[in-house]
Amino acid sequence: MLKETSYLTIAFILFLLNFNSTFAQYSGPNELAYEYSSVNDLPEVQESARDSLLAMQEKVYLHLADDFITNRSMLFFKGYVLNGPQRDLSNRSKVLKVELVDNSGEVLKRQFHSISDGMVSGNLEIPKKTIPGKYYLKAYTRWMQNFGEASYAKKPVFIGKTNSFEPNEQTEVEVQVFPEGGKLVSGHQNRLVLTAESLDGNPSKATAVIVDQNDKIIGEVTQYADGLYTTAFIPEPGGNYTLKMSDGSAYPLPMAVDQGYLLQVNNLDANKSRLRVIASPEYYQSTVKLVGEVDGIRYLERNIEMNGKGIVDLEVAKIGIPRGIMSLKLFDSSGYEVANRPIWIDGEEVNIEVKEIIDEQTEDKEIALQISVTDEENNPVQTEVALAINYSAEDRISLSENNTYPLDVEFFTKSKISNQNSYAEQERRSRFLRDIMLLAKIDDLKNSQLEELDDFENLRYPVQNGLELIGHAYDLQNRLLKNTSVKVMAFSEDDLWVRDLQTDSNGLLVLENLQLEGETELVFRTEGDDMWTRLVKVIPVSNHTEELSKPLKKEIKVQERKRVYEPSFVEPQDTTGLINLEEVVVSEKKVKKNPAPSILFDIDYIAPSQIRYQDPERPLTIPQLLLGIPSVVVSGLGSMNPTATIPRAARLGPILWVVDGLPIGQNNYGIFNPLVEIMNLIPAVDVQSIVVLIGPEAAAYGTRGSGGVFVITTRSGAELDTNISRKDGKLTFQGYEPVIDFKDYLQDKPKRLREDSTTIYWNPSIQTDEAGKAVIRVPITEKWSELNIEASTVTNEGRIGGYSAKLTN
Repeated sequence: MLKETSYLTIAFILFLLNFNSTFAQYSGPNELAYEYSSVNDLPEVQESARDSLLAMQEKVYLHLADDFITNRSMLFFKGYVLNGPQRDLSNRSKVLKVELVDNSGEVLKRQFHSISDGMVSGNLEIPKKTIPGKYYLKAYTRWMQNFGEASYAKKPVFIGKTNSFEPNEQTEVEVQVFPEGGKLVSGHQNRLVLTAESLDGNPSKATAVIVDQNDKIIGEVTQYADGLYTTAFIPEPGGNYTLKMSDGSAYPLPMAVDQGYLLQVNNLDANKSRLRVIASPEYYQSTVKLVGEVDGIRYLERNIEMNGKGIVDLEVAKIGIPRGIMSLKLFDSSGYEVANRPIWIDGEEVNIEVKEIIDEQTEDKEIALQISVTDEENNPVQTEVALAINYSAEDRISLSENNTYPLDVEFFTKSKISNQNSYAEQERRSRFLRDIMLLAKIDDLKNSQLEELDDFENLRYPVQNGLELIGHAYDLQNRLLKNTSVKVMAFSEDDLWVRDLQTDSNGLLVLENLQLEGETELVFRTEGDDMWTRLVKVIPVSNHTEELSKPLKKEIKVQERKRVYEPSFVEPQDTTGLINLEEVVVSEKKVKKNPAPSILFDIDYIAPSQIRYQDPERPLTIPQLLLGIPSVVVSGLGSMNPTATIPRAARLGPILWVVDGLPIGQNNYGIFNPLVEIMNLIPAVDVQSIVVLIGPEAAAYGTRGSGGVFVITTRSGAELDTNISRKDGKLTFQGYEPVIDFKDYLQDKPKRLREDSTTIYWNPSIQTDEAGKAVIRVPITEKWSELNIEASTVTNEGRIGGYSAKLTN
């Protein structure tokens, strides 16, 4: 059965009730009367180019199958890509870039995934020697790069054993204080959110109080999770206040200003927020402007007249505002920002319910679960649901809750917590918890503001419709191929195609809109007189301008040795002020090299009349080359079936044909024509020389050479200035990351790795029917006494739903 998750204490309930009552009744120290006014915050049509571009931002939401994984494990995830003002599932971008990064931002691994119908199902293997700790899975499209990293999806991932994350009680604790609105104002009740975190990144479990300069307790601090606190108190002018922790440490609070504004918010209602603007007496006659923006788009603008009052209360409707973080800012008459406060907007949502049912098709050691999806009016919703079931040991639950980061958590804010509470109350609790988390991350929000879009006609990053390969093209003598037609052929298990391309004046070749999965062999050719001028060597442009981590550097080196290249992701370069130098050609006198001799005879002892060399400038056919050797007779020259014989040795046996030291065959019984077979096997332009051996000269081949031997040597590249390999004319392209089925993954894993796995079920593509329901069957053993179940969905219209609860067998 399902056991509801409870992560808030009784103190939270008491504080919540007290906060609602205080907000509704308190009118400041002077007990001034106040009135509510309603704000119509529906956005007007955006006219400017900036607003139009901001409205077309893409958002990526990630659902991880499990955020606690071990080394050598696979991280499974589902990505939802939304676009436009109402955040609909987007079909605009077709490529999602996914990276595993550490706390410093170094990339450990990167992948490319194909976006289909606005969704991505993917998997990323954790590098084997990854040091245990906290990492992040980052996902973004190329279009999102126009708006900076603030728009990227970023989810925490804990790699290693859970005991790797246990807090060290001896570690120094760092405390941060976040006043609501940005600062403390004396003489008014101020609300603060506090965080206490050890330097190793683990939250503190200490309790705290606020004391004044006389060490008198003037404020109780409520703890909602390890390292997360909130309190409210009235600072006196000139007062000094300290946060005193139960572990004996103490931290001074910011000094309160005597003059200023406070911006306080009650964001517990689903459809509206209640705002309170408080001004010190000096500003009772002032006018301030309230502005609300989501992702740079302004959805709210309202002038507020204080009219001699110290407090003005108003309501802000949230209907029509897209899901995300709204930044509320208060400006004075001179345009100076006097207060700011983020709030969370739920947007349009759907409800997901998961319950255990009795099902006749359920086998032994299986349970049946029914998934139901409905809208806010309880109508069924047909959609695609991602669902994960994981082992939920208590230490993992505590760690997950304590490290919840509001910019990462997009789905699971409506966790089931208690049957005795109404659904509406559960929602209010979830909103309150996220609200104080947002306040605790205000510095991160400020430091990750969207980049300004100044140049609207020349966007740096266009929409990406497929994978790309960008590189310089050379022939096999390392000469840059400028303005040259190049043909590329792709070979994979399931596909074969050919494209015609053209290099530019810099020899740059661009292969766009590639829809290739896994490793695909690409072969490049151009027009030429022989194989060596037809082959094209493509050197991909380096993608790696950033400082890479050691694991990624090692992986890249291994791939480059195999000539396996990931898709190009070239950053735009600013070429302003660069000077183009004149091109020069560096030449060296070519030293003639002797052709490679056969291993079975010494070419220096062969008469010149028995050897015929191919002329690369004016190549002859193989019969024409043989015709130039005195001891050989060629018949049917120019026909479809020419023959070659050695009259003086014909009575001793058939001719033996040898290509590059390998005997090919003899026409013992007239079954086939060796000359025609050789012509079909070897292009004439690839022949370097033909040698005729007769009598003792052919003794090295034994009795098979008694009728004479034709020794053909093909061009190995030894005559060129560089060491040329035919492999240089091709490379292996790493396409979209292949999707691995979770069931197959578990079955293929060794037993010891299966036992370390914390995920027992993952399906990113469960389809609900017209009744909004789907039934799944989950294999479960006695080992799993308690599990955590999480589900997510985004409908085609961008309505988001999430579910989180415990599961017991």
